Amino acid sequence: MLAVFAALCTLGAAEPVASQNSGGIAFDQIDRLLLEGATPPPPGSFHDDAARIAAQQPLHPKVATESELKAQSATAMISSGLLGMIPIAGSFLAMAASKAMNAAYESEQRKRNEENHAELMAFLATGTLSRFAFYHSWARVARAGSETRIEKPDQGLTILLNDETHTARSFGAHGDTTYVIDTQEQVVPVLDAPPEVTRLSDLVIDGRAAHGYRSTANFTLPQQVGWCKHGSHRAVVTEYVVPVADPEPAGTPPPDGGVSGICAPNGTASLHEPGKLVVYRAAELDSGSPEAFASVLERSNVRELTEADAPLFSIPHGYTEGH
Repeated sequence: MLAVFAALCTLGAAEPVASQNSGGIAFDQIDRLLLEGATPPPPGSFHDDAARIAAQQPLHPKVATESELKAQSATAMISSGLLGMIPIAGSFLAMAASKAMNAAYESEQRKRNEENHAELMAFLATGTLSRFAFYHSWARVARAGSETRIEKPDQGLTILLNDETHTARSFGAHGDTTYVIDTQEQVVPVLDAPPEVTRLSDLVIDGRAAHGYRSTANFTLPQQVGWCKHGSHRAVVTEYVVPVADPEPAGTPPPDGGVSGICAPNGTASLHEPGKLVVYRAAELDSGSPEAFASVLERSNVRELTEADAPLFSIPHGYTEGH
């Protein structure tokens, strides 16, 4: 099976997983995370959102000045990824001999944290654009600023392409195999009542008729899960699907209407029409509250792949292969 692709962890979006029997399909996908009560875009906003992503500047966290670094005698940067690089959770511990220096450091730190926080929120809200391609059991994903990843499970092969340096790395076919075992127990939300599912009016998205659904549910979590704190919540999940075969294996629609996936996304398969491709999904939690957030998935430029597209899943001509 296709390994899970490395994703922008802050977006919390699950990626599609290729079926061993899937045909050929390619599409572009936008993943967004809206915090602090931001409203999801309506279906059909892909091209406007893609233009904003293309115009977005890279994320550059503000770093400490030399005087601030001197004021820190025992501090450490959290290095757990994009969010960890940005000190939004509070100030660093400043161990300065001088109280005046310490106060000055904290003042500058606070200002920098506010700037970083605002920049991060804008970055997450704008989102990331990925280009997916699936051909039988093979899969390919490309993102700006990241290596292009190709998975060929029938060959036990993974290929990483650096499109800036035109270099490639291959591993898996004759190398060591790494197994990742998830031992975390799944936390099941307790529903107040069965989800209320509303059939929405059909829309035409990218020239295809799309069926729409909205699931609403109130639930309680016994402990924190992903972005969701323990306690009571209200979830609203809006989804549109088109009559195109989904490369992700179809499963049984979850009885909770997708509530269990809003806090920790676990797939992109349709919640209402398994086997059909989701082109829009907005999952909103606690809308109207100070801690509201929403995750948004948008897809466009859907096209079928044929045997002529098979070279997409190999190292391009002109790339130098290394280790």
